[in-house]
Amino acid sequence: MTHRLEADIKRRKEEMYQFYFKGIGISIKKRRLALKLTQEALAKGICSNTYVSKIENNAIAINKENLYLLMEKMDMPLESIVFPEAMIDIMLESFSCFIRKDYERYRQIYEDIDKYQFGILIQ
Repeated sequence: MTHRLEADIKRRKEEMYQFYFKGIGISIKKRRLALKLTQEALAKGICSNTYVSKIENNAIAINKENLYLLMEKMDMPLESIVFPEAMIDIMLESFSCFIRKDYERYRQIYEDIDKYQFGILIQ
């Protein structure tokens, strides 16, 4: 049972990373349009314009290196994007609290989760 649960958590962790990094495309597109940049202009020297298009349309998950470069080019502060590591730690802690029936701590985690862009906990 424990092995299966650990494998499930590992799979969900990877899915969460993919989900999160695909969702960043919306923020990139909004910023690019606000700056009146074309995809070609944004991509120049970093990646291809088709890569930017796929990111913006959530067809692929961007890697951190390209994300940092694109954000730098658009003068986006790193604080404008919340990375999933902290969210995953919280998710794992919430699973642990739920399994141990520590409902008070689980409730506290649930109340704190609103500071993250993508926060999903079972109610």
